[in-house]
Amino acid sequence: NAFRFYVDRHVTVLNTPDVIGVEEMENLATLQALADKVNADAVAAGQPSPNYQAFLVEGNDVGGIDVDLLVKGAINVVSVQQVGKDTTFLQPDGTTALLNDRPPLVLMATASQPNSDTSLPFTMVVNHLRSLLSIDDPVDGPRVRAKRAAQAEFLANLLQAHQAAGENVISVCDCNAFEFSDGYVDVIGTILGRPAPVDQVVTASPDLVDPDFTDLVSTLPH
Repeated sequence: NAFRFYVDRHVTVLNTPDVIGVEEMENLATLQALADKVNADAVAAGQPSPNYQAFLVEGNDVGGIDVDLLVKGAINVVSVQQVGKDTTFLQPDGTTALLNDRPPLVLMATASQPNSDTSLPFTMVVNHLRSLLSIDDPVDGPRVRAKRAAQAEFLANLLQAHQAAGENVISVCDCNAFEFSDGYVDVIGTILGRPAPVDQVVTASPDLVDPDFTDLVSTLPH
């Protein structure tokens, strides 16, 4: 089943990463059950237990799903904080609404360096942005585009603030977007600091990031 497949992939394919960003988890108890299963399966496979800790903060999603984290026990967790739960955005009809259905979760931590006594501090932000559903709808499309643009700009500003503070920033995201502009809203470009020009997108965003971030997907071999 899906749960079994998810656990197997993290033990045998991903080799139990130090930190895993998780999307669409119902609650902390379910996430902890997943962590316990991954830990147990790693041991059963002859590997050391990753001792994953589960972190989830409830958000605004009407379906009850959240973004969350599994963090290895060897990682020193400094803080885990949800941001933007009460942030609003201006809709095309002039009213305001909650921006983040699944507010970003920010992990600040340190990791020991291989063959060294030093530790590397890092900041990891887990995100799940609004889907493309109804983006071209004649009635609801403008609201959807406005929300996607506002979410991308909110995230870009959040990541830039951490970067400007001198932190080592990592963002993992179900951005519900292509790596290129879809012509409606350039979500990925905005987050990276390379938004599409105003004449190439229906709802444009400003450049909010300096220096630009690197999309690691683009570094993979084709």
